[in-house]
Amino acid sequence: MEAKNWTEKKSLMEIPRDKPDGIWDSEWAAMHLECMWPGLHDAGYLAEIKAVTMDVTGDRIGVSQGRARLHKYLRQRGYSADLGFPDNPDGWQFPCDPDSEGDLRSFKTMDTLLGLQIDIAQGAAKKWLKRSHVDDEIYPAWMLVKYTTEISEEWKDRWMIAGGRIFAPLIQAMNPNTQETGMIALKDDPIWAAPGDRNIFPDALGIDHPPFYINSGLSWDPVLKIEAIAHGLLPSGMPQKLMEESIRRHIDYKKNMQVLSKRAVQRRSEEYARRNSPEALHEKYKDQAQWYDTYNFSIKACEAVKKATASGEDLKAIMARIRTGLLRKELSHKPKVEAALRRALGLAHESSGLVLDACVEYKRALTLDPKVGCKRDYERLTSIHHRGV
Repeated sequence: MEAKNWTEKKSLMEIPRDKPDGIWDSEWAAMHLECMWPGLHDAGYLAEIKAVTMDVTGDRIGVSQGRARLHKYLRQRGYSADLGFPDNPDGWQFPCDPDSEGDLRSFKTMDTLLGLQIDIAQGAAKKWLKRSHVDDEIYPAWMLVKYTTEISEEWKDRWMIAGGRIFAPLIQAMNPNTQETGMIALKDDPIWAAPGDRNIFPDALGIDHPPFYINSGLSWDPVLKIEAIAHGLLPSGMPQKLMEESIRRHIDYKKNMQVLSKRAVQRRSEEYARRNSPEALHEKYKDQAQWYDTYNFSIKACEAVKKATASGEDLKAIMARIRTGLLRKELSHKPKVEAALRRALGLAHESSGLVLDACVEYKRALTLDPKVGCKRDYERLTSIHHRGV
């Protein structure tokens, strides 16, 4: 894309420090940023994008709902891929790149557009959040990282073209997700303005924080002061031997943390493999089948007891099945099912002449579910018991 296609509006404004409670950091950043997209100059649509971005970063709606709102707005404005905005012909200048999406309504364009605003807000919020005096003392530098593997290695070349330095990692990470990139600079280093400088990279966003350019997948992690000292970015302010000992201890700590992290990942992998082994899945499906059998039986348990009693059948088998069902752990989340089984057990006790046992089960059933249907039976049996009949 050509740099001239970018909106010339100021892309980054000063974000106030007095953020009210109840507002997410990314939402606070989105409130104070202007939306940007190559060739898009329609103030109304930019305002709608900003409102949607604020709602998404504020966790009030999801990205799919935000996309639907943008679609609705374009439809109401009468937007078309051929004519753009009928009431503002200059509001959307098609990108010069023939491979780019020309229709603002396409899912690809809309997801990229909205995702870009969210990434910018999150990057600005991270910078805003990490620029307090205390935080700068603890974490005086940033390390450029990528949070997705679905991007090219071009970002490393850009860092070098921008004049960035790549430091050798303090340790070789065992987990690729914790690999140190070595692309480190102090927070106040002018280098951070370079990756987003349009004079250096035509597709840059004109901002001094990630994502720097569209679909970069870039972010940054704070770097501890001891590591900045180890890389020579800051003076130590301590005797040489003490500094070397401090760095050595920090490296040993990082190594130990990596070992623990590797073990934790390995345990999770082993646990996942165990839970998803053919034997475990078989037991899981078997257990689910038994639960569904218990659930279905609870619906007709009382009728089964009544039918068996009327025909003079032995109730031991039915009572054993009811008691087995009452042992199911799922009942702790299914009080109505347990109530139905206890009512059936109470009915079986009553049919066997065990009035007190029946009263106990009826009362348990009513405690779990007042509408289980044995209130009159419980009142009748307790009344008979009190009369001594």
